[in-house]
Amino acid sequence: RSAGRNAPSGTENDRLFSSTVRKVWNRPMPITPPLTTTRWRDWALLLAAAVYLFALYYFQVSSQERQIDFGAYYVWGFAARHGLDPYRSSVLPPIMNALQVDAVPANYPPLVLLAFEPLSLLPVRMAFWIWCGTNFTLLLAGLVIMIRCAGERGSPVAILSLALLYGPITDELYWGESDLFVMLLIALSLRAIRRSSDVACGVSLALAALWKAFPAAILVGFITDRRPRLLLAAALTLLVGAAVSVVIFGPALNLEFAESAWQAGSSALLPYSSNGSFAALITRGVQLAARAYPGAPWPAVRLAAILIVEVVLFLLAVHGASIANRSGRPEFAFALWVAWLVPLLTAVWFHRLTFFLVFLLLLARAEGTSTRSRRAGLISYGLAQMGLVIAWTRWLILPAHDELTQNGLGAATFLAMVFGFSAAYLMCADSRSALVAKPS
Repeated sequence: RSAGRNAPSGTENDRLFSSTVRKVWNRPMPITPPLTTTRWRDWALLLAAAVYLFALYYFQVSSQERQIDFGAYYVWGFAARHGLDPYRSSVLPPIMNALQVDAVPANYPPLVLLAFEPLSLLPVRMAFWIWCGTNFTLLLAGLVIMIRCAGERGSPVAILSLALLYGPITDELYWGESDLFVMLLIALSLRAIRRSSDVACGVSLALAALWKAFPAAILVGFITDRRPRLLLAAALTLLVGAAVSVVIFGPALNLEFAESAWQAGSSALLPYSSNGSFAALITRGVQLAARAYPGAPWPAVRLAAILIVEVVLFLLAVHGASIANRSGRPEFAFALWVAWLVPLLTAVWFHRLTFFLVFLLLLARAEGTSTRSRRAGLISYGLAQMGLVIAWTRWLILPAHDELTQNGLGAATFLAMVFGFSAAYLMCADSRSALVAKPS
């Protein structure tokens, strides 16, 4: 009886129902984007990227089967398979003449020669297309892993398309370089970092260093970040790889590789105008100054200037990575150390900017990236696309003016490198403010 007295009357029920309906009716409806149109645009962009890559392979890459860099890999594998020393320049000319393939003395670790030996068992053309297919598969695998690990913002199809159209990727595929295997291992390292697996990350980076020596510099960042398990896994992997290399090839060949790598990383490649490294730019500037003012200690000035630039870049990388790690964004710190690897090199060719895709994909997909870092990354991407235009101009229109296009390509590479490293640093430096601004 008391429950009946306290229950609302029919009029009150009608009033409550009317107010509820009014609130629901007046609630603003969420604005949803036209998913169908966006999806069709993404797939159209991917189709355009596929058509572009097909044209690249059909019109340009197909003529590179006997040229550097694949020609060098084929000759190295052939020499190693027959017990010859591919690090000696005197060994290669008879093989080059017999195979009608261009090559330079080997400068890769001896273990890599084992990967090239099976290719030398095949005819040059068949081995070339197997290498191209393998390279493209490595590219797609690395991009898919990095896009999935970078975040959830943006359309993955559109971002994959823009990554495939990235200028340095074209240069990488054109020359048949082997950096894409390193890119895949770096992508696996990024996934390991996102999953807090230090051992997997250390093993992946060590394998990248065994393929090409320079990725070992990324491990410096983990020394400053104090990641002992990662460093221990990397050190053990490197020791096992070095021991296997000595057992298979002997200590003499490994010492020759060290000497060859030192020559390739020294000042031998600095005068090339398409080299966009800080060391090359400083060297060319010092050479001009030496002609105008002879007698000054220009070699010491050159070394001091290069050292100062490298120290400044290292301190910036340490500062940005420390901020990102304290903000709980270790993937940002890792991308910064990968970006720092590029200006560290004495030879920065256009295709070396491929490694910038690590932080570019994070800028496109990850939450918490600042506006100025995305702006710097967009400028770097645009400069790389300008380099792509210069490269196509060099291939198709101005082959007789190679020096002009090489200077332009070197300038575009240098500017894209500077803005790219700045974007990676700002992504890390601004991660603290993004963490503060994030609502609890």
